[in-house]
Amino acid sequence: MDEEQEAARRLVREMMRATGLDPTSLARKAGVSPSTLTRLMAGSVKHTLSVRTLAKLSRATGIEIPVAPPLDESKRELLGAYDAMNEEQRWALLTMAKGIAGQNRTEEAPPAPRPKPRAVGCVVLAARRCGRSDRP
Repeated sequence: MDEEQEAARRLVREMMRATGLDPTSLARKAGVSPSTLTRLMAGSVKHTLSVRTLAKLSRATGIEIPVAPPLDESKRELLGAYDAMNEEQRWALLTMAKGIAGQNRTEEAPPAPRPKPRAVGCVVLAARRCGRSDRP
């Protein structure tokens, strides 16, 4: 079954549930052919709803239809990879993405680590402070 058809079917079911109407009554109230909704709800593979029909159903029921902009190939690939991740991986990715985008700047950056002094330098420095000149 086509994903778009299944999404349209879920949307129409939600509209029917919210209004208490059956497919035929909902279609008549929206001013669309009852056979259109009947075929959709029956799972007709060849039939999908047009944007115009969905808009009519939306106006008739008062239920707003969520509309997302079309995705380009790279966004589809990224969403596919995200869907395949577990929750821990998703959290790590989101944290990293926010850092890259500069959105995680609520705290000051931690100070840079101080370089560890070399042992020889410390001994020489300590000897000079103590006034021992016999060390280089």
